[in-house]
Amino acid sequence: PEKVVKEKNKKKEVSKMEQLTMKLETILEVVRVKQEVMERPVEYRTGMISSSYAGNFGIKEIGDEASEVVLVVVLNMKNEINAIHRVFTGSLNTSVAHPREIFRTAIINNGAKIMLFHNHPSGDTEPSEADFAFTRRVVDCGDISQHQFTYQDLGMPKVTLDDIVGGDAKENAAILLSVLNNEPSPYLETTALNAGLGFYANGKVASLEEGIALARQLLADGSALAKLQQLREVQV
Repeated sequence: PEKVVKEKNKKKEVSKMEQLTMKLETILEVVRVKQEVMERPVEYRTGMISSSYAGNFGIKEIGDEASEVVLVVVLNMKNEINAIHRVFTGSLNTSVAHPREIFRTAIINNGAKIMLFHNHPSGDTEPSEADFAFTRRVVDCGDISQHQFTYQDLGMPKVTLDDIVGGDAKENAAILLSVLNNEPSPYLETTALNAGLGFYANGKVASLEEGIALARQLLADGSALAKLQQLREVQV
């Protein structure tokens, strides 16, 4: 009987894996479908060799469009074209594209750089205030800032990789509970740092130090543990 039960449980696990695989394949297929592929002239292989070439390129692609278009050209490190994608086609005088769509196109197509092209069907090439605002927004979203710091800079104790080695599922669960119960340990320090980085990167706080302080507060007052308990109740 024990062997039969094990076989049944094994079949259930296999069935779950098959369902998960099917879901993943479906998601990947949707991404592929969204990648619209169109053949382009052979001369495009030369890449963006000059600003005048880039300008003529934009005119050729969307210069005669009857509605406003935002065109993304994804380039590699040699300024060769990896992909060309129309992120958005608007009305006669309006085009709204989200930076998310622009950078998703660049990431999916392994881009090192991007060029954006935008047309005015009226023939007036003078940029509007909306054009300037959109450009600033894209530039801000594409700005990747780098920070270097040490544990001394943040007033935190030194933690090495050996200090935060995990274990099996039971041991890791115990470690997680100890952190959520705000028990002093290298795991608690690491969690506070990572959570603080997340708060800072998402604009929740003005500095990394403030992010770490907020993380410590949420752990100390039980808010983090309460959130875990809330999630467990929902799953049950």
